[in-house]
Amino acid sequence: MLRMAGFGAFAAILILISYASDATAGVRVALYNNSNVVASATRAGLIYDILKSQVPSQPIYVNAQPSSAGFMQFKAFVIPGNQGSYWAQEGLQADPAKRQALQDFLIAGNVLALMDGFDGNNGNQFLPLIESLTSDAPSGCQPTAIRAEFLAQKRPGDYQFVNALPPLLKVKPNQGVSGLICSASNFSRTVYSGLDPSRRKMVAVARAWPVGQGLILWSGSGAVFPNLKGYSQMIVAAIQEFSERGSPNAPEGKESPPPLPRPSPRAPRASPPPPPPPKSRPPPPRSNKPPPPQPPSPRTSPARSPPKPTTLHSPPPQPSPTPHPPHPK
Repeated sequence: MLRMAGFGAFAAILILISYASDATAGVRVALYNNSNVVASATRAGLIYDILKSQVPSQPIYVNAQPSSAGFMQFKAFVIPGNQGSYWAQEGLQADPAKRQALQDFLIAGNVLALMDGFDGNNGNQFLPLIESLTSDAPSGCQPTAIRAEFLAQKRPGDYQFVNALPPLLKVKPNQGVSGLICSASNFSRTVYSGLDPSRRKMVAVARAWPVGQGLILWSGSGAVFPNLKGYSQMIVAAIQEFSERGSPNAPEGKESPPPLPRPSPRAPRASPPPPPPPKSRPPPPRSNKPPPPQPPSPRTSPARSPPKPTTLHSPPPQPSPTPHPPHPK
């Protein structure tokens, strides 16, 4: 019994560890790996390594499009289209439920990354898929091969991930990169474009279409040369930006609120607030009656200065009579 109990506890610990590793492994990315669409398992493996190391993510190979419930566990769906048509392989034209599952996945705030898709006959197998998921029907874009070397310039957009990308990409023939020549009305959705000197036209090698809260990102590179500057970075940066926007498959226009911080158990209790100061009494109401007349004050006669005292001058002293001598007889 003790051994069984110990084994059960050990199994529970292993389950907890597996859950923790899944939670910390990164965002989940579905990587399409059907050999009728992807050029080779080697190509898919190169893309897998890029996603795993640079996002960081937890890529999962899928050989068919996930169902609506299956999409719930993913934040991004990456489809390399170097071999055949994803649209035809999945039978999307005759299956509206599959198209709706993809659209719901995007509306919820996730990323659909489409890589290359050029079929060699001036067509791109991803255009029917893009047109079915967006309001661009037709898309107004014409697929084209790269015939001459040119510089593709980064175009400003509404997404932050574009800011982290290099300003210029050097586009050359025979690098496994294709382009789209789009109408001027759709220029705002261009991520990278440049003037092709052989056609004298602007050629886009990366474009983005917003769908709900999510994004369709098309890259002209199919990872024939996986280390080409800029192409893998834009897919990685887009997945990183949208994986940080709330929880997977949140309703449109809403994001999951951040968890409330837990109070620290050792935090001191807050002292009660001081009592409010006593209310000041209002002053007594002022009377509108005029004040009573005051009696006139008695007139006071001006004080007279006292008379100056008269100084009595004493008469001068009379000289005493001098006695005359007697006359002789």
